[in-house]
Amino acid sequence: MANLTSLHNSNDWATLTASEEWLGFSEDVTRYGTMGVSFYSDNPSNGTLWIEVSHDNETFSSVPRTISNTSTAQPVMWNIVEKYMRLRYVNGTVEAVNLSIQTHYSSNSDVLLGQEIGNSLIDEISGIATVATIQGKDALGDYRSVTVDTSGSLQITTTGANNDTELLGNINLQLQLLNARFEEAFRTGITLGDIEYGNDR
Repeated sequence: MANLTSLHNSNDWATLTASEEWLGFSEDVTRYGTMGVSFYSDNPSNGTLWIEVSHDNETFSSVPRTISNTSTAQPVMWNIVEKYMRLRYVNGTVEAVNLSIQTHYSSNSDVLLGQEIGNSLIDEISGIATVATIQGKDALGDYRSVTVDTSGSLQITTTGANNDTELLGNINLQLQLLNARFEEAFRTGITLGDIEYGNDR
């Protein structure tokens, strides 16, 4: 089957008291590539979902996912790479009334879950980590990565600048010169190409 709603790792309309634990049953998931776990309860409650996986159905490792509000929680998405899987949910400090946990396996759907633009990110939202670098082209035409200091702040240096005050002064001067050249271009009709090749001097 391409898709399956799990009977062993779904919990329909049970009320969990504060700190109460619910545990699913291990099942072979080798036919599926992704898993989604959705939540709903009549009242806002919180807890921790533990995704427990195993290669041999004997030794399990656990990966926790924080659920901050079971009444509005976004589904937890998971790429299946182990043979066996089960869920464990530990309720938080508030009783979860009519808590429903539904687990769905799929072999033909993506693990990505759309998020509305403008929503604030929270810990329980699924996402993909992206690593980015900033590069600049030097005088020889080679691209070089911008460095950061030990706190992660960008390091900006310029030839002849001995301190931050001198650096800011040089930047401000360049901005003033650039602004003056653009003002002159608007008055005289000099084109962008003239400015780029220095024909406006």
